[in-house]
Amino acid sequence: MRLVITISAALGTLLLTSPAAADVAPGDRITMENASNAQDLLSPGMNWCVAHGFPLTITATKPIALPRVFTEATEKYSSQVKLSDDGLRMTGYVAGRPFPGVEANDALAPWKIMHNYNYALAFDDVDVRNFDLDTGSISIDRPFQVQRHFVGDDFRRLYYVGRLYVAPTPEIPNREGYQYKETLHPFAEPFDLKGVGLLYYRYVDPTRRDDAWLYTPAAHRVRRLPATQQSEALFGQDTDQDSYYGYSGQIGSMEWRLVGSKTMLASLHAPSFPVKWATGAADWAFESDWEKHDVWIVEGRSKVDEYSYSKRVLYIDKDLYVIPYSDMYDRRGELWKAWINHFKHGRRPALACDEGLGAERPRRRRARLVLAPGPEVRHDRGRVHDRGADRVRAVVSCRRKPASTQVGVLDAETRANIDLGGQRPVDRTFFRDLNELRALQVRERPGEDELDLDVVDHPGACLAFGAVGRVDAPVLQVNRDRLEHLLLVGHLPVE
Repeated sequence: MRLVITISAALGTLLLTSPAAADVAPGDRITMENASNAQDLLSPGMNWCVAHGFPLTITATKPIALPRVFTEATEKYSSQVKLSDDGLRMTGYVAGRPFPGVEANDALAPWKIMHNYNYALAFDDVDVRNFDLDTGSISIDRPFQVQRHFVGDDFRRLYYVGRLYVAPTPEIPNREGYQYKETLHPFAEPFDLKGVGLLYYRYVDPTRRDDAWLYTPAAHRVRRLPATQQSEALFGQDTDQDSYYGYSGQIGSMEWRLVGSKTMLASLHAPSFPVKWATGAADWAFESDWEKHDVWIVEGRSKVDEYSYSKRVLYIDKDLYVIPYSDMYDRRGELWKAWINHFKHGRRPALACDEGLGAERPRRRRARLVLAPGPEVRHDRGRVHDRGADRVRAVVSCRRKPASTQVGVLDAETRANIDLGGQRPVDRTFFRDLNELRALQVRERPGEDELDLDVVDHPGACLAFGAVGRVDAPVLQVNRDRLEHLLLVGHLPVE
């Protein structure tokens, strides 16, 4: 049989085995040789990955503090949230977590868990440019073999309810009952998909199916995607729309059952963002810290007969209500696919301008991440994304903000003029390739007008999501401008 593993933006074609059991402690390094030590703490799909080279570095469990605005909204509004007898419809929800105290013996527990997941800590709006993913085969004997490389030019999502950070809050009134709208357009690679675009509408009513449309430039037409295609792999990749983030389908399209709760390993405090890929034959996997967390185990079975999977099993963290990993089973009930997530839990989010480069509101003695456009060409100058290339290099270290290194908002009147290691100055027209995005680490020293900037490649949007917002106070005083339409990328927004 074939098992498909989705790791953020990496997909692979695999075969299934069965590991044994034991336990782990902080400081342990789990590899193929001792994979059985972690068997009781991982999902079947994740166990397969570890047995075939996915490395785990075990660390002590760290506490997770949610943003104040999220906890305040939960305390203010959760008491008024009610569920219908079948668990499907939720009334009284405004913002925050709808059900902060879920009891396992509650008959509606699986639905409360899924509503919490559906309205988990996330973002109000997002605009991610130039992201990519690879699909291909993996083996314990050779590195990841890229078969198709995808580049999406622009991913956008606008939430209508549960808004906490960007005006208008807590909702954008709409008669249609949208939860959010999102669009992915156009694809830049591969060549046969160039110009293809997707549009999705998700509704607050969980019994109402998503509206989805696909634009194909070759046919010069837009066609509606049937709901049954939500579970079908598109464009020659191995994953499907419903599997993104662990589960991205409408929760009302499934029958949910609470399997139980358990302490398992999760990557919620990753030491690096973007991810650091493993080396050798395991370069399809990422290096990260894994710690013990309590999770809900929820099983979902589709109400649609034509659905590709007999069931999904979601492992949902009890603190954040995010999915460290999920498993999908074929119609014979055998493990077929797995999705693995990587989270970096930052004290503050990373921010970037919608049309260029910017830094978030500074906090003394703390590092910051921002996105900036980089050179037009891919760093490997080749057709296949080079996952093993060095992703860190110095860009510029500036004192007293000389004019040639000013950082600012890019608009029709203002152009940032950063010399990227001999590359052309930054211009917003550069946003045409994934590797034109760079993450800059900015440090502000009290009393000094000094910035140290380093550049890091940004590998993909499956690892990058956040919120578009407005900062009312001045940010780093580089060009004296305030940043608007800020994009959070890759960090959980924690204060």
